[in-house]
Order: sequence, then structure tokens, then C-alpha cells
Amino acid sequence: GGGGGGGGGGESTSHDASKRGSAKLCRLIKSWPYIALTVAFFICGITTTGFIETHLISLAVHRNFDITTAAAGFAVLSGCNGVGMILAGWLTDRYSRTILLSLIFFGRAVCYVLLLMVDPSDAAGFFVFAVFFGFCDYSVVPPVVSLVGTHAGKDSVGLGVGILLAWHSLGGALGSVLGGTLFDPDTGYSAALWCCSILCVVAGAACLTICPEPMVRRREPSSPPQLRGAARGRGGGEKGGRIEEESAGFADEEDGVAAVFRADESGIVTL
Repeated sequence: GGGGGGGGGGESTSHDASKRGSAKLCRLIKSWPYIALTVAFFICGITTTGFIETHLISLAVHRNFDITTAAAGFAVLSGCNGVGMILAGWLTDRYSRTILLSLIFFGRAVCYVLLLMVDPSDAAGFFVFAVFFGFCDYSVVPPVVSLVGTHAGKDSVGLGVGILLAWHSLGGALGSVLGGTLFDPDTGYSAALWCCSILCVVAGAACLTICPEPMVRRREPSSPPQLRGAARGRGGGEKGGRIEEESAGFADEEDGVAAVFRADESGIVTL
């Protein structure tokens, strides 16, 4: 009987947590920060997976680069993707995520204009584009996931990011069709490149409308709250006081979510 009661209590707790997570997700989807991220990530899909990853090699061949050079350029772009994601992750933990995300999209817009200016016989210029665009490609992932984690919470971050990725996939499908539709035998992909550049400016502007953050973010504690509490209890003296002082400057944690910024400091309200 006791075991059954305990099991029922566990099921009730799990059910309550699920309901809280669902309610939080509903509020998240209706909130402007999430809508702005959705717009930006949809455009991200159009301009990267849709256009670049589908049409870059075709674009290079149309500009009289041989297929080997075109493939090598895409390989360089992919390699820089990894470096860009690591760098963006490091910056995401330390600086304003909204400004970082905006700069990435504005950087993409510049990259498209750079590709428009590359001479058809200039292989070096094509590789320069590949390097810079690689840094601005998948680097959007760390700040986006971090922002969803702040606004959605641990119970909804997976689904919240999944919905954004679904919009990204739809954007990718549209971008693929857009590139083929706008292709012209005489001017090549120029119209599509201008379109992608303008869309990236729109995405960057949308990111700037998300709740503002201070340029330099406060660091979160490296040890779990339970361990810090135990350390304070044991210390009781100078060491405990130091730990308490150091932890006082860190963000509060509620339901496992780092409420990194208080509403009265930056306007951000975590759900």
C-alpha cells in the first residue's frame, strides 16, 4: 500500500511537471522573443541550407570554376563552420546573445555581397567567401539554443528548439526553390544573392528586437547550488563567507533554468 502511494505521488509530480512545461511552452511560443527567433531561424534556413548548401557548387561552376575547385570551396566552408560554432559558443557564454546573433546575420549579408563582387576567374576570392561565410553559418546555433533555454526553461527547451528547427527546414525547402527560380542563364544567381543578403539584414534586425541584454553577461556558478550550500554550511566562518559573497553575484536558478538577467535590470522576463 505504501509503495503504491509512493508511486502515485511520483506520477502526480511527473504529471504536474509536464503540465508546467506545456504551459511554459505555450507562453513561450506566443512571446515576442520566440517569434523573433522563429523569423530569424526561418530566414536562416532559406539563406543557408536552402540556397548555399544547395546551389553553391552550381554557382561556382556557372562562374567557370572547375568542379574540384567548387567542391574544395564548399569543404573549406564546412570546416570553418565547426570553428565558427566553437567561437560562437564561447562568446554566447560571455556576451550579449542578441547582439551576437544580429552580428552573425549582418555578417552573412556582407558575405553575399562579397560573393557578388568575386570575379568569375578569381578562385582566391571564392575561397575568401567560403571562409567568412563558414564563420557566419552554423554559428547561430549556440546563441539560439541558449536564448531558448533562458526563455523556455529546461522542461521545454528541447521542444522549443525542435520547433525552431522545423521552421528552419521549411525555410531550407523554400530557399532551394528560390535559388532555382531566380537563376538566370545570363546573370546567374545574382538576384538570389541580393535576395539572401536583404533577408539576412531583416533577420539581424529581428534579433535586435529581442529583450536587450548587457554587452557583458554575468557568469553562472561552476558548481551546483547544493554543493555551494553545503560549503557555506561547513565553512561557517571566513571560507563560508567568501563562498557566499562570490555566489551572491551569480544568477538565481529556478526549476534548473539560469535566470541570467533580472527584469528590473534589462527588461528580460524569464517564463
